[in-house]
Parts: sequence; C-alpha cells; structure tokens
Amino acid sequence: MNKTKKIAGFTLLETLIVMSLVGCLVILTISPLKRSYSSLEEKIFWWKMERTWVSQYQNVKQKKQALKIIYYPTRVVFKSDQQVILKYPATLAVFKIQKIQVNSRGHVKPATVIFKSKVNNCYYYVKFQLGYGGCYRIEQKME
Repeated sequence: MNKTKKIAGFTLLETLIVMSLVGCLVILTISPLKRSYSSLEEKIFWWKMERTWVSQYQNVKQKKQALKIIYYPTRVVFKSDQQVILKYPATLAVFKIQKIQVNSRGHVKPATVIFKSKVNNCYYYVKFQLGYGGCYRIEQKME
C-alpha cells in the first residue's frame, strides 16, 4: 500500500491572485499619499515665507537697512545684511519675476506676486500694500 501524503499549502495561482490584489491596493494608496505630501510641502513653504518676512521686516526696522525681495522662477530671495533663499515646492509656480523693495523706514510699494498651485488648482496672491507696518498678506483663490 502506497500512501502519498498531501502537503497543505497555497497553489501558485492563489499566491498570484493575492499578490496582484495587494499590488493594486498599494498603487491606489500611493496617489493620495503623494497629494498629501505635496500639500504639506506647500503649507511648510508658506509658513517659512511668513516667518522669513516677519524676521526680515523686523531686521529692517531695527537696523534701518533696506530689504529686497526677488521672486525668481524657482526661489524667492530676501536680501538685506543677510540673504535668505526659499525654494518653491515643485507644485508651486510663480508667474513673473518681480522685485519688492522695502526701504530703511519700512515703507513698501504696493505689489502683487501670483503663484499657481498644482495641488489644489488655485492661485495664491501675495500682496504687499502701501504703507508702514509690514503690510503683507496671502490670499487664496480657486481657479
């Protein structure tokens, strides 16, 4: 009497089906994670922009030195006695190169810099208003 033992386990077909289902789930979760990450990068950029503006503007008031803010296609540069460079996230695009000048008394000429976000398809308007006191704000408008 020849008895053969049957080994319990998964067949190749069952393993392939499970692996393809897992692969599909992984692919479906990557896109929302990438969007979330890009959105977070933009929020961090705007936070850094705000902090840099406040510190540079206070520096102007304390040291009575002029400040130049230059918006390049890939970065914004704050120039005074110290230079600060902030790179844009890959999802933000500025529409034109623009220079903003703050004189040694803190006076800013009115100007608007427009950014386009690829994450949520909106525009950011960075507005510098005429006057003293560091008049600066960011408005978000949907496309």
